[in-house]
Amino acid sequence: MDHSKYTVEDLLTDESFINYCAGTVEADIELWTSIEKEVPEIADKITEAKKFYAMLSVANKPEKQRALNQLKIRIESMEDVAESVKVIARTKMRSFTWFSVAATILLLIGIFAILQTRDRSPYLLSVQQDFSNFKTIAQTNSNERKSIVLADGSTVVLNGLSTLKIADNYNQEDRVLWLNGEAFFEVSHDKSKPFVVIANKTTTTALGTSFKIKNYASTHQCLIMLQTGKVKVESYAKADKVQRTQLQPGEQVSFDKGFELVKSRFDSERVNNWLQRKLVFSKANLDEIKARLNDIYHVDLVVENTPENKVAFTGEFKNESLEQVLDAIGFSNHFTYTISKNQVNLKFEK
Repeated sequence: MDHSKYTVEDLLTDESFINYCAGTVEADIELWTSIEKEVPEIADKITEAKKFYAMLSVANKPEKQRALNQLKIRIESMEDVAESVKVIARTKMRSFTWFSVAATILLLIGIFAILQTRDRSPYLLSVQQDFSNFKTIAQTNSNERKSIVLADGSTVVLNGLSTLKIADNYNQEDRVLWLNGEAFFEVSHDKSKPFVVIANKTTTTALGTSFKIKNYASTHQCLIMLQTGKVKVESYAKADKVQRTQLQPGEQVSFDKGFELVKSRFDSERVNNWLQRKLVFSKANLDEIKARLNDIYHVDLVVENTPENKVAFTGEFKNESLEQVLDAIGFSNHFTYTISKNQVNLKFEK
């Protein structure tokens, strides 16, 4: 097949290309990644087709209509060119072209409809909303946690400096929440009402499962860790690309610097320790202490008068406050501390 002659319309009516844009079939992803490299003459058309796909799969109705109108204008311009051809040829061209247009637009509308219904993927649309139909149900201060029981019986553990909002129609046809910060969700099973958490430009969809999301606006990072069950993660962090993946227990997904979704595994004990605020140190140095306190309490440690002798702390804490942990570590390592929001300043004795 000569892909070099493909038009934008050809691309958008090619099932393998649609799978490539959606990121759903590995073989098609490999195929079109290879074509992009080996057939540079259609690179611009591939880019344009991707934009149409992205607009139709995640846009609101006005944006979707604009995309369809743009596609129609492209075809109409082809008609103008055809006017210079003989009448018979022009008539044939018009019939063929508008048959292709109709098929293309119908297919694109069909793609949008499928994306609207397949696994409830249109929740990604909510990423672009103003959330005026959401209300705040819980907020936490620094070093504070709250447990919330939702109307459907699902529970949420909200970490410090976090905000949780809920859709006005929660638990009617679906269960949609918005999160800035960090929280653990234990979802009551209800196959007919998908449970969706919107965090930054990402949605996590579950039926009955438990997972943790860390998404603080101040850090521009998003981390999703699946403890039990199964979830689907969708992201529109990249303007021209919708990214989708599914997680199994013990898997996590985050963004790299290029806003690509990166999936990896984690020790499930990390989530259990987070829930219990459990810290276990064995000759831990200062960097390890910093990382563990950030993981459990979402605080950043700033050190003044770095000690000459290496810090090597051993101890175990469970469901203790940040102050209690710092008091214990500071006593054996000779430092004082102050806390301001999510920053802890350590001052070691000289």
